[in-house]
Amino acid sequence: MTWLALPWILLSLSASAHPPAPPDFCSKIPFASGVRPEAGVFVGAPRTDSVWAGPGSVEYVSGPGHSGSGRGRRIYGQVFEVQRYMDPTPGLREHERVAVVPWDYGPGCRPVPWSRSAVWVTEMERGLLRGTLREESEWVGGMPTYDVWTPEFGWYTGRPFREFGRTPEEVDDALSVDELFELYALLPTWPEIQARGWDAASPAVAWMKDRTPDGTAYPVASIAQGLIRAAEDHRAREVDLRVRGTWEISVQLPSGRVETVYWRTSASAEGAWYEMLHPGRRDTTRVAPWDRRADGFSFHFWHARERSGLPTDSASAVRELRGIWDVAVVDSAGEVGWRAVLQPSEVEAWWPEDEEISAAVARYLERATEGWESGRSDPLPGRFFLQDDTLRFEQPVELGEEELLWIRGRRIAMESVDRRR
Repeated sequence: MTWLALPWILLSLSASAHPPAPPDFCSKIPFASGVRPEAGVFVGAPRTDSVWAGPGSVEYVSGPGHSGSGRGRRIYGQVFEVQRYMDPTPGLREHERVAVVPWDYGPGCRPVPWSRSAVWVTEMERGLLRGTLREESEWVGGMPTYDVWTPEFGWYTGRPFREFGRTPEEVDDALSVDELFELYALLPTWPEIQARGWDAASPAVAWMKDRTPDGTAYPVASIAQGLIRAAEDHRAREVDLRVRGTWEISVQLPSGRVETVYWRTSASAEGAWYEMLHPGRRDTTRVAPWDRRADGFSFHFWHARERSGLPTDSASAVRELRGIWDVAVVDSAGEVGWRAVLQPSEVEAWWPEDEEISAAVARYLERATEGWESGRSDPLPGRFFLQDDTLRFEQPVELGEEELLWIRGRRIAMESVDRRR
């Protein structure tokens, strides 16, 4: 048996087969994306005027909203005076006034009509607006017209937003309206971060580090976290996925019975992955947001009881997606080889009617919960290794005192699914 002279990795299997559809739930967070809207940022001041705007091309539904009833109604907007535009739209800077249409959102995050006053900004002070600029054919009376999807977070005046119904905490430092405008001008758009990753993110990160070295000035931490996660997603997609291919996975129960399933992975990673650590294992030292990098990456896999049932192209793979394999790179601490873990709770999804497997998984979950709460759980019980020139995986799963379930795998082909085609 030859160990691979490579860093340790942590693998975590998530997303069960054909999970039930979750109930609609929507909770929005300000500045979460960390990227600049392609058309929708200006600095100005609100007026008390309202104007009929209509929905434009917005596809909305009627129903309960986050801030009101969300019933169908005529759509109005509020007039703002603009001092600084960020958008490059030709002719936009010729306009001193714009219309801003607030939209509420329902449990599924789809837009619903705003049920409160169209004059939704009542404090007549200077601020920064983040919204979406409509096509010129949908402007109101010749005024540039913006849609705002989360009004409670769409207008920034230099004070923290009220999040999740909580009163905003006092902060020692917050970006001014003009500072946030300057930062937004440096942020990449979503297409830019998707194409260039860290090269696109670096100017904004450098500005934030210079303005607030510890990242505590509001709302830098939120913006940086979203931006860096997007950059890390790009970096992860460029990783050489060395465990890609077609796998034969076996599960050996304590009774000695063995069941087999087949996997096929995606050809490349889908994005970054971050390990969730028990509080007892976390470093209590505060880390600036730009120093928190991904622990690894995620890639898709598909499974079937027979190898012939695995997808062979991206079209069938989209229809048959089964789950995600998470891979986290950690320091080897002086040893060599790949270390890993597969979540045994997912085994039950492969044989949902099997009572022996269900009982074994239940015992594992009970024991794992105890280990997690005590901070004694081993995050890396499995390992990859080469044997007879074949990449293999092996992991013991403790169910009780001296009672083990074994998960073993061997790569039987390099065939994978290229979802980027």
